[in-house]
Amino acid sequence: MTRPTHPAPAHRLWEPASVARLRNLTAELAQDLATARWTPTELESHIADLLLTSAAGDGALTGQRIRGVLWEGSMALTRANDGRLAGLLASLAPVADEPELSDRALMADVHAVLDRVAGCR
Repeated sequence: MTRPTHPAPAHRLWEPASVARLRNLTAELAQDLATARWTPTELESHIADLLLTSAAGDGALTGQRIRGVLWEGSMALTRANDGRLAGLLASLAPVADEPELSDRALMADVHAVLDRVAGCR
């Protein structure tokens, strides 16, 4: 396990590396979106929109849904903008598969980033 750069939620004294990685990737992407250092491509916006649409009924970003949009994006998604969105989604899938790892604030942050990416079309 690695030590996260962001504090763990109050209910945990430690944070698994997978969650810390997702937290860091989400924060970095949100910051770069806000400062226009990163602008999503049409493909990335489309993929984010597909994922949000698939989760619209229950709001859950499940591993199955995430893997589905990664498949849809194919290899092109891993090459678009240095694969930053693909990396975020790939880090999200295993965390989404383990309910005990999910953190409401983190998932809300991920949703917010995906919503901003989807809105860039």
